[in-house]
Amino acid sequence: MQDYHIHSRYSTDSKQDISDICKNAVQANIKEIAITDHIDIDYPYDADFSFDIDMRNAEIDKEQKNYPALAIKKGVEIGLMPKINNDYVNIIRSHPFDFVIASIHIVNGLDPYFPEFFKGKTKEQAYAEYLEATYEGIKDFDDYDVIGHIGYASRFFPGEDKVMRYAEHKDLLDSILKKVIKDGKGIEVNTKGIAGTGDTLPSESILRQYLKLGGERITLGSDAHIPGRVGDEIYKTAERLKAMGFKYYTSYTKREPKQIAL
Repeated sequence: MQDYHIHSRYSTDSKQDISDICKNAVQANIKEIAITDHIDIDYPYDADFSFDIDMRNAEIDKEQKNYPALAIKKGVEIGLMPKINNDYVNIIRSHPFDFVIASIHIVNGLDPYFPEFFKGKTKEQAYAEYLEATYEGIKDFDDYDVIGHIGYASRFFPGEDKVMRYAEHKDLLDSILKKVIKDGKGIEVNTKGIAGTGDTLPSESILRQYLKLGGERITLGSDAHIPGRVGDEIYKTAERLKAMGFKYYTSYTKREPKQIAL
């Protein structure tokens, strides 16, 4: 089983050493991981979401020798914004990444992580705004492998019912999912949403629609930023995905996908 969304100390918002990540993955019976540190160009808050890619990759190579039974993939999580997406192309193509997550962290200049994003908006309005930004992010950009944590904004919604449901945003979600499938990309099933919303990101209803539309490529990721969360909820989520009708998860090497039975 895989955990394809993990942040190390090379991400501004994490302090995990790669050696500890590997140790925790082995303890969680995870066979394949992707270290997906953040690059968010022009992040509008007081934080530098960039890192020394060559230094990080060299450390991964070192740990791969220490953990020969654990496949450690060189990944990155990029924060899409239409005006700067072309800048990511040069970064991605000039480094030997195995796997690229494309995520939306900024919506009309605001990060839903902060309460100001939700001020003056209903849940429906806030989620629609996030989904519109997601579609705009991938409309003219396809140098990625999966979209990360669809429903990111729902983790921070200041209400009790946080889940983003397909029935409430059918047209927007269909436009995103159909675009992903048409472009031969996939979506991440992010288990970090379970603690925050009660469901994965994306939620089960969105995953079922993705499958109904013909979507097959999925990766599973814990989005671990702190020690002890590597592999969190991965096996339980894999069983849920099988019950929904998914047959495979996707492994990537040098950006090439390989379907593996759940």
